[in-house]
Amino acid sequence: MKLLTAVQIKELDQYYIQEKFHSSEALMEAASIAFCKYFKETYPYSKPTAKCNIYIFCGSGNNGGDGLAIARLLQTMELNSMMVFLVKTSSTRSPENNLNFQRLINEKEDKTQLIEINTPHELEAIQFKFGKEDIIIDALLGIGTNRAADGLLKSVITIINSYNSFVYSVDIPSGMFADGGN
Repeated sequence: MKLLTAVQIKELDQYYIQEKFHSSEALMEAASIAFCKYFKETYPYSKPTAKCNIYIFCGSGNNGGDGLAIARLLQTMELNSMMVFLVKTSSTRSPENNLNFQRLINEKEDKTQLIEINTPHELEAIQFKFGKEDIIIDALLGIGTNRAADGLLKSVITIINSYNSFVYSVDIPSGMFADGGN
């Protein structure tokens, strides 16, 4: 199995945008559909149960945009609840992130809650209690990560890693570099 570098993945994304999808939004939607298909096929307990809660942590960039699209698509599953945490990882959201945020808002179901986390104080106010049947989807950072996590982001990653819940990472676990190291 060959592993691609971050540069090769970005080049592959550009190729697919130009040759097949014609926009980064269409590529993101296709990738999110593929993630959800994989999720439904590989969920560790064969399928989510009514006891299952899904927690999706979305950053401000395109990886977070993937997470928002995934949240919108997963709403159709029989779940107890879904919480989508919008973690401020940058001063602005990417255009694709904004688009998928609006799509989620427009199609949001009652079982889905959106929670913004912009500061360490807001993070501290949340009482996280993930159960072992719950699922965490990490869509904070992707292959473009170029520095060590610190501050709010590091705190969120620490919380995710401190529970026994099953974690799906979109692209790559947040805090890791695509080309090695962490």
